[in-house]
Amino acid sequence: MEQSVATDMKSAMISVDAKEGSSSTRRVHPKLVLPNSSSNDNEMGRSSCAEIPQDKHKGEVKQEYISDKWENVEAVLVGKNSKKEMVKSKFTRIKSRTTKNLNINKMKKSCDSRSSAGTRTRKWTGIRESTNKTKQDSKEASVNMDYSTVPKRKCSANVILKENSSAIDLTAQKVVEAAVGSRKMLGVHVSVAGGLEQGFYNALSIGCRSFAFFVRNQRSWNSPPMKDEVVQAFRKTAQKLKFPMDQIVVHGSYLINGGSCDMEILDRARACMLDECKRCEQLGIIYYNIHPGSTAGKCTRDECIKTIAATLDYVMDHTEYITILIETMAGQGNTIGGKFEELQQIINLVKNKKRVGVCLDTCHIFAAGYDIRSEDRYKATITEFENTIGLQYLRAFHINDSSGDLGSRLDRHANIGKGKLKLAAFRHIIADPRFDGLPMILETPEGDYAGEMIRLYQSLNSKPLKEHKKDIRSFFSPI
Repeated sequence: MEQSVATDMKSAMISVDAKEGSSSTRRVHPKLVLPNSSSNDNEMGRSSCAEIPQDKHKGEVKQEYISDKWENVEAVLVGKNSKKEMVKSKFTRIKSRTTKNLNINKMKKSCDSRSSAGTRTRKWTGIRESTNKTKQDSKEASVNMDYSTVPKRKCSANVILKENSSAIDLTAQKVVEAAVGSRKMLGVHVSVAGGLEQGFYNALSIGCRSFAFFVRNQRSWNSPPMKDEVVQAFRKTAQKLKFPMDQIVVHGSYLINGGSCDMEILDRARACMLDECKRCEQLGIIYYNIHPGSTAGKCTRDECIKTIAATLDYVMDHTEYITILIETMAGQGNTIGGKFEELQQIINLVKNKKRVGVCLDTCHIFAAGYDIRSEDRYKATITEFENTIGLQYLRAFHINDSSGDLGSRLDRHANIGKGKLKLAAFRHIIADPRFDGLPMILETPEGDYAGEMIRLYQSLNSKPLKEHKKDIRSFFSPI
């Protein structure tokens, strides 16, 4: 009896195990069942999944309990398959690329062979034709060659050609209309790329009544002599356009220091200044503007002033009629000319005072401490200039706004109305009848020169500032 009960219990346990084994097989995750796996692997899978809990609601196996071992095995197998596919695709690309290159090389060789055959044919044909000609015919052919097809060198600056009159009239007309009724001679510093006579057309293209330019390279000591063709072209253009020569101001080289105490530098500066002044007289120009000079920290200011006056005498002795204009400076560093008294000392030491003058730069005098923004301050500054130097020596203006403040000694030009001076300061100069007919050159940063001149001409028509209690013309005495 007991044996039968034991056997029944044993058979029941086996049946239960069989049921559990069959159910565990269903619970194995698909990722864990590998293709062509052995029985040991399946048993390992069953044992690993025996402890995976089931979701009571959906009956699905949770992913986070998958063995790390099986994930690594799967990754290795997937990597091998993808690597085979990559190698296969790469080999296909290389093969197609090689075939393509071979086809291209074949086409190139065929084209080269055809072109070389054609050139050889043309070459031999040309030789046969040339043998039939005499040496005299070949010489005549070489002399009569047309060089008009050779491209010319481009200029470094954009210039308006003489024939392009439509562009000249379009821009200049607005400036001319704004200048109606004004006796002020506004102009700009123009480029002479393409020839010195080009300066006339560049000035007239934006409605200038005056202009300035460099007669030679302003940053080089040596310059080739001016040819007669250049001089004749400049003079003929001036006569043709009837441009007044007293409205042209040549600016001197920036390298010149007429007050240097170093004799080698001084001799070079005097030679350069003399060369530029002689060029001006060849062209028929009257005014030559120059920066006075600098002590360079090697001599006193009085010694430098005497040297500058001696330099001017040297140039005047070797020229005929040129008038040298000393420019007012901002007073930066060791430069001379930041004070009206220094310019007065130079003029007093010069022998021929009829051939010396002053060019007043609005930016420079403002940076040097001379205020011209209000009516009273402008009147005080001009009165001081008249009492110290004399208005008879004032021959030209440089019209520039200032980026630096009053007395900053900062030589930084700004566009009209966009600096510290504002448009009110220039309104005083435009309204002053004592300066009618004097060349007024804009040296502002490159931009809308025509627009700046229009604003200057129309400044009297704009509303006066609050500080102007009466008409600005009231305190000016007639000439």
